[in-house]
Amino acid sequence: MNANATTWPVIWILMGPSGSGKSTVGRLLAGGFECDFIEGDRRHPPANVAKMARGEPLDAADRRIWLYDLTAELGRRGALIQETVVTCSALGRATRDTLSACGRVCFLYPKVAEDELRQRLDGRDHFFDSALLASQLAALDDIAAEEPVIVLDGEQPPEAITAEAEERIAERWPERPKRWWELGISGV
Repeated sequence: MNANATTWPVIWILMGPSGSGKSTVGRLLAGGFECDFIEGDRRHPPANVAKMARGEPLDAADRRIWLYDLTAELGRRGALIQETVVTCSALGRATRDTLSACGRVCFLYPKVAEDELRQRLDGRDHFFDSALLASQLAALDDIAAEEPVIVLDGEQPPEAITAEAEERIAERWPERPKRWWELGISGV
């Protein structure tokens, strides 16, 4: 099998506002796919984390270096056919388009109602101030039909969201190998 002939995504980006379950589902999905996992928030520079912890939304300038770093990493992984699950809010269409340009990308969006998101955020210990939720929801651009996004029922338990993601991926790309070593890449 020629690894360059793959047609399925190898970069799976869990997107959505804080509280949607991106990290939990991302870890579960990466475990099921036996692939790498990147927590997008951990790639933010300390100044961005401090700003969010103070309840201040990030602006385009704050995100620029972070997005550049993440895009470079995902582009490298995509070129190497290195399957990876990533968490990244990817609220704006421009951000999704930038990340999609890395190649072999599919977004998974566990969609959750605002009241449920607020309840989840109020009940957890995280640097993200729940007051920022309104700014995130305002920044969330509608998903266009041509975007590589699979919308999931994010109000289910994490295991059920993960199972739905795996099922939807298998339906869409039945040729996708089930384990990283089945990708047919030689010399690894």
